[in-house]
Amino acid sequence: MPQTSYSASAECIKKARIVLLTEGLTQNKLADSLEVSLTTVNRFFRGEPITAENFIKICKRLGLVVEDTVLGIEPRWL
Repeated sequence: MPQTSYSASAECIKKARIVLLTEGLTQNKLADSLEVSLTTVNRFFRGEPITAENFIKICKRLGLVVEDTVLGIEPRWL
């Protein structure tokens, strides 16, 4: 069965970048803290699809509401 993937909206990426700056984080530090690859985090910040599991991890760590950040997904599926 194919894995579900999510892509961050432009607004989500903007908010995520603000959180990184506010908390003094880098994308590398974020990846390390979540135990995901730097490639995954980079794809998130480029708005490219990543697995739903990793997308949710990143959003939760950054304090973003998942339902408000996903492109092309109805909130009921989250």
